[in-house]
Amino acid sequence: MGQSVVCGGAIEDGLHGGSVGQEADELVQRVAEHPVLGAAHREEAADRLLDPSQPAVLDLVTTTAAAGRELGKPVGVCGESAADPVMALVLTGLGMTSLSTAPPALPAVRYALGRHTTEQCRQMARRALDASDAADARRGAATFVDEGALTMLDIFL
Repeated sequence: MGQSVVCGGAIEDGLHGGSVGQEADELVQRVAEHPVLGAAHREEAADRLLDPSQPAVLDLVTTTAAAGRELGKPVGVCGESAADPVMALVLTGLGMTSLSTAPPALPAVRYALGRHTTEQCRQMARRALDASDAADARRGAATFVDEGALTMLDIFL
């Protein structure tokens, strides 16, 4: 999975679709190790780089989603990223066609998705992609989150 993402988002024609499993930190780890996208001082930046909200990671997710659309194949995200209501909205805006997460996270994610249109999710995704770092990406995306959802989901930024 991660290799195809880093190599340009290719999803092979023989596959039914693709999955980005960020809970294993494979994708974010590849970004951290990349000579251009990674940080010069890895120890100081490790926490920031291993955050799936990192714009470089989101850019790779976008590339993967675009490859899936081009081939008419679904591409989903599984794990902790999909369990975060704000990230679920961003991932939907990036073009992910499915989200898979642990059962305890489903009510909050379902609630967040139900309160936002696809276009609102796209606005969140654009704001997150334009951010300078993961914290800025989350804050930027959250500016489009319905105020009732922020309160109901007890989302703190």
